[in-house]
Amino acid sequence: MSESKILANDPRPPYVQIADDIRASIAAGTLKTGDRIRSARLLSEAYGVAPMTIWQALRVLKAEGLLVSWKGRGVFVGEPAADVSEAEEGDLIERLDDVLAQLRSLEQRVTAIEAARK
Repeated sequence: MSESKILANDPRPPYVQIADDIRASIAAGTLKTGDRIRSARLLSEAYGVAPMTIWQALRVLKAEGLLVSWKGRGVFVGEPAADVSEAEEGDLIERLDDVLAQLRSLEQRVTAIEAARK
């Protein structure tokens, strides 16, 4: 993270600038999987913004799966997402369809058993 001041002439909101900066640090390897992100207070001082602006940036990165938080422990760089090929995606969808069919079958059996008990 370059932790530079937010650029006033940048059309992006400050929290987006911060999220982009942290995202770039992760992509560059400056921040690695498992690294702890500094506290919102320290980051807000470094970037020259309010802690709420930092939290907005962190929420964006958490939603993207780049960061994870653990209550009482902090915010950490998450595991990188696995790339899935189209063939693998097709296989996964097919397997999920099979599981769904089995669940429906089980649901019908349970419904029949419950009806027989009444």
